[in-house]
Amino acid sequence: MKERLEILSQKKLLLLPEGALWWEPHKILVVSDVHMGKATHFRQNGIPVPWQEEFKNLKKLSFLLKTYQVQKLIFLGDLFHSHFSYATDAFAQWRRQWKAVEMVLVQGNHDLLSPESYARMALSVVPSITQNGVHLSHFPEEGDPASGELVVAGHLHPGLRVGRRHYPCFWFSGNRLIAPAFGSFTGFFSVKPGKGDRVVVSYNQQLWLLAF
Repeated sequence: MKERLEILSQKKLLLLPEGALWWEPHKILVVSDVHMGKATHFRQNGIPVPWQEEFKNLKKLSFLLKTYQVQKLIFLGDLFHSHFSYATDAFAQWRRQWKAVEMVLVQGNHDLLSPESYARMALSVVPSITQNGVHLSHFPEEGDPASGELVVAGHLHPGLRVGRRHYPCFWFSGNRLIAPAFGSFTGFFSVKPGKGDRVVVSYNQQLWLLAF
């Protein structure tokens, strides 16, 4: 049980119980699958979801940006859930509070806004990022194990099922690390770890490492 976990010492990547990764030497925070606007989308289709869901993610991001003095925030895709919702306005307002932080979006399949919309929110949009032996993408990609490169991705919303409940988790398999969804209203993909895999479960603001 730990409050933070360094998954690969040579990469200096810390896993955080909030479902984020902290790359301390570069002052970079990495989060995946925020899905801003998903709760609004459900409400617009007659499904009662508390409106506060839209702002939990931004409040949690603000806490991390302040706590770690983040200089660069990387979203691993699916920052927004659809073309338009009130959540884009909320995000734009929040973004203005953090103008000093560089923000980059690795585009996911749900990120369908226009280039002009991203530019207005001071978001750089890229297909992937490779830096210091770490490849960041939205979709889980196969890396070359011999290269020593770590592939970090999102998209799957991994969760470990215990009884009737799912718990968000980081799923480390081979040279791939799949990050949990950062959004509070995203659902889970039930992981089935293989031999040699490691799963880091986030529960009650603590991280629990399980080896298989």
